[in-house]
Amino acid sequence: MCEELCNRLPSNINFYKNLRILSLKVCLSENRPAFVDLLFKKEFMDNDKIGMIERQYFKLLVVDIPSKLKEEEMRDSYKFWCALYRLTNAEGKFIFQEISLYMLKLLSLPSSNAVVERVFSVMNAVKTKARNRMQSVALDSILRVRINFSSSHQCCHKFNPSKKMIKDFNSKIMY
Repeated sequence: MCEELCNRLPSNINFYKNLRILSLKVCLSENRPAFVDLLFKKEFMDNDKIGMIERQYFKLLVVDIPSKLKEEEMRDSYKFWCALYRLTNAEGKFIFQEISLYMLKLLSLPSSNAVVERVFSVMNAVKTKARNRMQSVALDSILRVRINFSSSHQCCHKFNPSKKMIKDFNSKIMY
Protein backbone atom coordinates (compact mmCIF):
# COMPACT_ATOMS: atom_id res chain seq x y z
CA MET A 1 0.00 0.00 0.00
CA CYS A 2 2.83 2.44 0.84
CA GLU A 3 4.44 1.71 -2.51
CA GLU A 4 1.18 2.49 -4.29
CA LEU A 5 0.91 5.81 -2.45
CA CYS A 6 4.49 6.67 -3.39
CA ASN A 7 3.75 5.82 -7.02
CA ARG A 8 0.82 8.24 -7.00
CA LEU A 9 2.90 11.15 -5.74
CA PRO A 10 4.07 13.49 -8.46
CA SER A 11 7.68 13.06 -9.52
CA ASN A 12 8.38 16.69 -8.71
CA ILE A 13 7.25 16.48 -5.08
CA ASN A 14 10.63 17.81 -3.92
CA PHE A 15 10.02 20.93 -5.96
CA TYR A 16 6.79 21.54 -4.06
CA LYS A 17 8.49 20.88 -0.73
CA ASN A 18 11.09 23.53 -1.61
CA LEU A 19 8.34 26.07 -2.27
CA ARG A 20 7.83 26.25 1.48
CA ILE A 21 10.26 29.19 1.42
CA LEU A 22 7.33 31.29 0.20
CA SER A 23 5.64 30.78 3.56
CA LEU A 24 6.09 33.71 5.93
CA LYS A 25 6.85 31.45 8.87
CA VAL A 26 9.64 29.74 6.95
CA CYS A 27 11.29 32.74 5.28
CA LEU A 28 11.32 34.77 8.50
CA SER A 29 12.63 31.94 10.70
CA GLU A 30 16.22 31.16 11.63
CA ASN A 31 16.06 27.60 10.28
CA ARG A 32 14.95 28.49 6.76
CA PRO A 33 16.64 27.04 3.64
CA ALA A 34 20.02 28.45 2.70
CA PHE A 35 20.15 30.97 -0.13
CA VAL A 36 22.01 28.47 -2.35
CA ASP A 37 19.04 26.09 -2.04
CA LEU A 38 16.49 28.54 -3.45
CA LEU A 39 14.70 27.42 -6.60
CA PHE A 40 15.05 28.81 -10.13
CA LYS A 41 17.78 31.31 -9.32
CA LYS A 42 19.21 31.05 -12.84
CA GLU A 43 15.80 31.47 -14.42
CA PHE A 44 14.37 34.27 -12.26
CA MET A 45 17.41 36.23 -11.03
CA ASP A 46 19.63 38.48 -13.10
CA ASN A 47 23.28 37.50 -12.66
CA ASP A 48 24.21 41.06 -11.72
CA LYS A 49 21.54 41.13 -8.97
CA ILE A 50 22.21 37.79 -7.26
CA GLY A 51 24.46 39.40 -4.63
CA MET A 52 21.87 42.07 -3.88
CA ILE A 53 19.09 39.48 -3.61
CA GLU A 54 21.23 37.37 -1.29
CA ARG A 55 21.82 40.38 0.98
CA GLN A 56 18.09 41.11 0.99
CA TYR A 57 17.40 37.46 1.84
CA PHE A 58 19.64 37.71 4.91
CA LYS A 59 18.21 41.13 5.79
CA LEU A 60 14.76 39.51 6.15
CA LEU A 61 15.95 38.21 9.53
CA VAL A 62 17.43 41.53 10.66
CA VAL A 63 14.59 43.95 9.91
CA ASP A 64 11.54 43.83 12.18
CA ILE A 65 9.12 43.21 9.32
CA PRO A 66 5.97 42.43 11.35
CA SER A 67 6.06 45.91 12.87
CA LYS A 68 6.20 47.52 9.42
CA LEU A 69 3.35 45.60 7.77
CA LYS A 70 -0.36 45.27 8.42
CA GLU A 71 -1.67 42.16 10.12
CA GLU A 72 -3.54 41.18 6.95
CA GLU A 73 -0.29 41.31 4.95
CA MET A 74 1.38 39.01 7.46
CA ARG A 75 -1.25 36.28 6.92
CA ASP A 76 -1.11 35.93 3.13
CA SER A 77 2.09 35.13 1.21
CA TYR A 78 1.06 37.05 -1.89
CA LYS A 79 0.07 40.17 0.07
CA PHE A 80 3.22 39.84 2.18
CA TRP A 81 5.61 39.83 -0.79
CA CYS A 82 3.67 42.66 -2.49
CA ALA A 83 3.88 44.76 0.68
CA LEU A 84 7.56 43.91 1.10
CA TYR A 85 8.15 45.00 -2.51
CA ARG A 86 6.86 48.49 -1.62
CA LEU A 87 8.64 48.73 1.76
CA THR A 88 11.14 51.61 1.94
CA ASN A 89 13.79 52.73 4.41
CA ALA A 90 14.18 56.21 5.92
CA GLU A 91 15.81 57.49 2.71
CA GLY A 92 12.85 56.31 0.63
CA LYS A 93 14.84 53.49 -1.02
CA PHE A 94 13.21 50.13 -1.54
CA ILE A 95 14.69 47.58 0.86
CA PHE A 96 13.36 44.25 -0.44
CA GLN A 97 12.27 44.95 -4.00
CA GLU A 98 14.47 42.37 -5.75
CA ILE A 99 13.86 39.47 -3.34
CA SER A 100 10.13 40.25 -3.39
CA LEU A 101 10.03 40.23 -7.18
CA TYR A 102 11.82 36.86 -7.20
CA MET A 103 9.40 35.39 -4.64
CA LEU A 104 6.39 36.75 -6.55
CA LYS A 105 7.68 35.03 -9.68
CA LEU A 106 7.86 31.77 -7.74
CA LEU A 107 4.32 32.32 -6.47
CA SER A 108 3.09 32.78 -10.04
CA LEU A 109 4.32 29.35 -11.15
CA PRO A 110 1.39 27.07 -11.95
CA SER A 111 1.27 23.95 -9.84
CA SER A 112 -1.05 22.12 -12.20
CA ASN A 113 -2.87 22.62 -15.46
CA ALA A 114 -6.28 22.78 -13.75
CA VAL A 115 -6.60 26.52 -14.41
CA VAL A 116 -5.86 26.02 -18.10
CA GLU A 117 -8.39 23.20 -18.26
CA ARG A 118 -11.04 25.45 -16.69
CA VAL A 119 -10.32 28.22 -19.21
CA PHE A 120 -10.70 25.78 -22.11
CA SER A 121 -13.93 24.51 -20.58
CA VAL A 122 -15.31 28.06 -20.40
CA MET A 123 -14.08 28.76 -23.94
CA ASN A 124 -15.85 25.67 -25.30
CA ALA A 125 -19.06 26.76 -23.58
CA VAL A 126 -18.77 30.27 -25.06
CA LYS A 127 -17.67 29.47 -28.60
CA THR A 128 -20.28 27.05 -29.86
CA LYS A 129 -21.26 26.12 -33.41
CA ALA A 130 -23.89 28.85 -33.34
CA ARG A 131 -21.25 31.41 -32.38
CA ASN A 132 -18.37 30.19 -34.54
CA ARG A 133 -17.92 33.56 -36.29
CA MET A 134 -16.93 35.21 -33.03
CA GLN A 135 -13.68 37.13 -33.32
CA SER A 136 -10.78 36.45 -30.97
CA VAL A 137 -11.15 39.87 -29.34
CA ALA A 138 -14.78 39.21 -28.37
CA LEU A 139 -13.97 35.69 -27.18
CA ASP A 140 -11.07 37.02 -25.11
CA SER A 141 -13.32 39.65 -23.53
CA ILE A 142 -16.05 37.15 -22.65
CA LEU A 143 -13.48 34.75 -21.17
CA ARG A 144 -11.98 37.52 -19.07
CA VAL A 145 -15.38 38.56 -17.73
CA ARG A 146 -16.49 35.02 -16.91
CA ILE A 147 -13.21 34.03 -15.29
CA ASN A 148 -13.07 37.27 -13.30
CA PHE A 149 -16.59 36.72 -11.96
CA SER A 150 -15.76 33.12 -11.14
CA SER A 151 -12.46 33.85 -9.39
CA SER A 152 -13.87 36.76 -7.38
CA HIS A 153 -17.02 34.77 -6.46
CA GLN A 154 -19.30 37.47 -7.82
CA CYS A 155 -22.58 37.15 -9.62
CA CYS A 156 -23.09 38.92 -12.94
CA HIS A 157 -26.54 40.07 -11.79
CA LYS A 158 -24.93 42.36 -9.20
CA PHE A 159 -22.53 43.94 -11.69
CA ASN A 160 -23.19 47.59 -12.57
CA PRO A 161 -21.50 48.66 -15.81
CA SER A 162 -20.12 52.18 -16.04
CA LYS A 163 -21.50 54.72 -18.51
CA LYS A 164 -18.34 54.34 -20.60
CA MET A 165 -18.91 50.59 -20.83
CA ILE A 166 -22.47 51.07 -22.03
CA LYS A 167 -21.34 53.70 -24.55
CA ASP A 168 -18.59 51.43 -25.90
CA PHE A 169 -20.89 48.42 -26.15
CA ASN A 170 -22.14 48.07 -29.71
CA SER A 171 -22.61 45.48 -32.42
CA LYS A 172 -19.20 46.20 -33.97
CA ILE A 173 -17.43 44.53 -31.09
CA MET A 174 -19.77 41.54 -30.97
CA TYR A 175 -18.62 39.80 -34.17
